[in-house]
Amino acid sequence: MTSSPARPRTGAVSTVSIASAPCPVVVLDADGHIAELNDAAGALLPMARVGQRLSSPTWLTTADRTRPVPVSGTVGDRSFSAHPSAAAGARTVWWLMEETAYRSAMGELEAERGRTRFLTEASTALMASLNWSGAWRSRRAWPPHDFPRARRLLDAGRTALASRPCPRDAGRIP
Repeated sequence: MTSSPARPRTGAVSTVSIASAPCPVVVLDADGHIAELNDAAGALLPMARVGQRLSSPTWLTTADRTRPVPVSGTVGDRSFSAHPSAAAGARTVWWLMEETAYRSAMGELEAERGRTRFLTEASTALMASLNWSGAWRSRRAWPPHDFPRARRLLDAGRTALASRPCPRDAGRIP
């Protein structure tokens, strides 16, 4: 397989072997048959054979080979993104990059952001319910509907915090 020019100023061309790639690499011809695959791809896709049509994963087999764009999906319980490169002879080289840890971290981050949003709203509501002097000084009547709202937030906060205790608390519920 030949890559793009190694040094644009000289026009030298380098030869790249997919066998030495650190990630799974699958080379498909224009008809979707496997032209090459490295050992990492063979271990990831045990049913894949050179000369046969790529049968799985579906998200890669259905990717557009005429105008390839990055695609992503799962193989077993692992997440991958596949990045295409055009090669000679109407072939497409798919570089599979594992994203399992990244997606797991993003899921945990989103969960923590949700908890932070909840705690911010609960804190704001509870602090507002405790600000009696500020309400009297501004000569505003304290809205009676704020007390039940604060109580619901407090109860919801206890439930949310109890569902995932801090390891240092050894399972104690606040």
